[in-house]
Amino acid sequence: MGRKRAAKSERPKRITIRDVATAAGVSIGAASTALTNHESNVVLSQETRARILKAARDLRYRPHAAARTMAGQGFHTIAVLGTEYCMSGSFYGNVLRGIVAQAEECGYHLLLKIVARKLDMQETSIFSEEHIDGVIIPAEAERRTRAALQHYEIPHVWLNTELEEPFGCVHLDEIQGMGLAVEHLYDVGHRRIAYLPHNVPDRNHTTTMRERGYLQALERYDLEPIPTHDQQLDIAEHVDIYLARRPRPTALIAYSDAMGILATNALLARGLRIPQDMSLIGNEGVVLHRFAYRPLTTICAPVLELGRAAVRLLVQHLDTGAPAPSLTVSQILDVNESTGPPPREE
Repeated sequence: MGRKRAAKSERPKRITIRDVATAAGVSIGAASTALTNHESNVVLSQETRARILKAARDLRYRPHAAARTMAGQGFHTIAVLGTEYCMSGSFYGNVLRGIVAQAEECGYHLLLKIVARKLDMQETSIFSEEHIDGVIIPAEAERRTRAALQHYEIPHVWLNTELEEPFGCVHLDEIQGMGLAVEHLYDVGHRRIAYLPHNVPDRNHTTTMRERGYLQALERYDLEPIPTHDQQLDIAEHVDIYLARRPRPTALIAYSDAMGILATNALLARGLRIPQDMSLIGNEGVVLHRFAYRPLTTICAPVLELGRAAVRLLVQHLDTGAPAPSLTVSQILDVNESTGPPPREE
């Protein structure tokens, strides 16, 4: 018996220049002249040109990148679309440095588009009006943004978002990174290791994966997790809860270096020494860990390589016409002065 062919998934019809011409009531040549701004034998009135452009906007028409390239009209521009929250920190600020460096090496310009919230992403004109060949979206994935990318058939790469797909994604290996932290603490003698989570109402991929990595690493070493608290607490309050436990933790892993520094301040204010009384590990390793009271041992994300990898995937898509396989970037542990053996049991 012959094999049944799997049914193909329905894809939205791509809007062509013919559709725009029909909607505007003009010839394809007239529509092409209005949309490309190239010299032509077709003369258009301002009213006709405006009608064509309005039809293109209404239909959400976007010229096909491959067709532009074949015609020698490639824009050689990569866009980065991010939220204000995402792009305001040192982590993605340094990821952006990697994107810029790799894009320049590949001969592409960069367009940075920042929106207030991830819900604003699908409304941005970057999809239909900006002259881009592809787009990189760091940190935030929103289903309507995804729908807009699919509608306009824009080559794209998701960078460290919640999407887990076989193509077009670059992820930081948070599970592996937390495993390095727990392994280091275990090797120097710690058996009661707590985690300081980033409790926010809108949990994202990173908050979920770091907590999962902590739990999986403890299970690997047959250690009991120390309960965290899902309510939003001040870091000092969270530290107090852990210090009140009996027996109390001997090591803390913080969600980020910034939280690690706040935890350091809380521990010092309560008379504890680091690392003699409490070991502490941060996460991200971009810059803040160097400025703690004692430089933090931290899980180091290769932020420049994250940015470079995203550009390489996108350029491969542009060159071949097919999305490139997803990849995961490993982390390292930078051991500094904030970790050591646990205190002796009294």
